[in-house]
Amino acid sequence: MLSKQFYCIVSRMNFVCPYCHHATTITAPNRHVDWSRLNIDSALLRQGHDLGLGFIAIACPNENCKELTLNVRLTGGKTVYSRITGNSVVEDDSALKMEWSLMPESNAKPQPQYIPEAIVQDYTEACKIQSLSPKASATLARRCLQGMIRDYHGISRNTLYEEITDLKGVIPNDEWSALDALRSIGNIGAHMEKDVSLIVDVTVEESEKLIAFIEYLFKQWYVKRHDDQENLASIQAIAGIKKTQKSQTKKVGD
Repeated sequence: MLSKQFYCIVSRMNFVCPYCHHATTITAPNRHVDWSRLNIDSALLRQGHDLGLGFIAIACPNENCKELTLNVRLTGGKTVYSRITGNSVVEDDSALKMEWSLMPESNAKPQPQYIPEAIVQDYTEACKIQSLSPKASATLARRCLQGMIRDYHGISRNTLYEEITDLKGVIPNDEWSALDALRSIGNIGAHMEKDVSLIVDVTVEESEKLIAFIEYLFKQWYVKRHDDQENLASIQAIAGIKKTQKSQTKKVGD
């Protein structure tokens, strides 16, 4: 979701593209913001009050991206707005009723291809439904976490609880402590001793914490290993070139 600042009257906005994660400053040519009241009698609405609909569209200025971010908000119909910038801009965020991220569909971060597709798919789906159904999101996130432990560390037990226990001494203490702490977060932990696919009630905050930790482990496990392997391979390649050059120089000298 876009932060509240995008509905404020400012000529320049700080923005991190959800596609390429390029941090930049957005100005008028790269954005369009509008808001209008719905022309429906409030007496005919279950809500019992006027409603408004606003949106913001942002084109990423990164030449290698140029993707469109589109966010829509349903607000109270008496929301304060202004046309100072030439657009109707929602200022009173307290009137927010619902919000949708249409493009991209969720806050899922792009993951490299060397992470198994099934794991990334569970993570992406967990992000897509995180606000709509936290409990379904947490179920997919737990399955994603279990898939990572089994794939990356080769640890497979009857339950996720047992698999986390077996990680002690295998991963850094701070990582294991964080994983262990997950077992004390509400129903996320209470049901780790059961089927990982069991759907249980969790709060939005709990599902957010689980997804954020999965993103952290993506970096600490898969991305770090890949970067280390590439760095070592580049060093070996340099050493091989130097060895070849030295051998050729020696032959010329002979």
